[in-house]
Amino acid sequence: MMGAGDPSRDRLETVEGPPDPVPSPSEAAKLRAADRGGAELTALSAQALSLAGACGLRDLQTHLGQLEGRLAALDPASLIPRQGLAGLFDSRSRRAKAFRDAYRASAGRMSELADALSRGAGALTARHEALSGLWTALRDAVTASAPPPAAVLVVPDRPDPLDDHPGNGDAPTERQIALSRMADLRAARNAEHVLPGQLLEVRDGVLAWQAEWDDALGLTARGARTRRPDAVRLETARSTLLDRLARANAGLDEGLRRKDELARRAAARFSPAYRRPSDSQGTEAGDETKDGTASQA
Repeated sequence: MMGAGDPSRDRLETVEGPPDPVPSPSEAAKLRAADRGGAELTALSAQALSLAGACGLRDLQTHLGQLEGRLAALDPASLIPRQGLAGLFDSRSRRAKAFRDAYRASAGRMSELADALSRGAGALTARHEALSGLWTALRDAVTASAPPPAAVLVVPDRPDPLDDHPGNGDAPTERQIALSRMADLRAARNAEHVLPGQLLEVRDGVLAWQAEWDDALGLTARGARTRRPDAVRLETARSTLLDRLARANAGLDEGLRRKDELARRAAARFSPAYRRPSDSQGTEAGDETKDGTASQA
């Protein structure tokens, strides 16, 4: 054994250095607060998973499909009478009347669909704000629960000030999950950020299309119905709205693709096969099953 004046002991202390300091009461309180934040992280992470995965895009896609179908059925080319013998019992006036009736029958429903898209844009905007707020809350919670350095948690030959508060080792795992959910929230925002504007463009396009068609079909002034419908104006307004519908549909397709990919990544990242770091502690290299593979917790 080495005595107090043993030079070997002096050399050992020189190599090992002084022991790490014991956390002060205020530092210990901060560590306990960080540990209690693990429960908050768990709750926020679950909320983030639910909100990031929420998806009403398919309903909006259905509305766009109905708009596109009704608009495709209103083809200004149908105003032109048939040629030859088939045109003997056909006339522009008869076709114009049938076209106006078909337009009136669809215009009301198309206005309703445009209003539904406007509400959908508002819901997406509100969700974008909720995603941003939840991301900020998760960031603050992660920052508050930053795991302390190992040298502070474990002091050789000194009483551990956290012995009365077990479970501190689980906090880093909750932080890992929370950090991944922050990435999911950002990905969900990016998947939808252009959609509200595109949906509102469609709503405005429907209103502009209706105003143009009302005038081109002679529905805005007394006696205007006797005029021949302006097929060029009708087709121009129709093509403009179809282009807006195509852009919005492409945006929804991309948004759905990215949301589906996000859901697959989130499910795979923390699937039941995922092993928490605490589950693998104490596992020896030789702890294997009979078939030679490492045992799973």
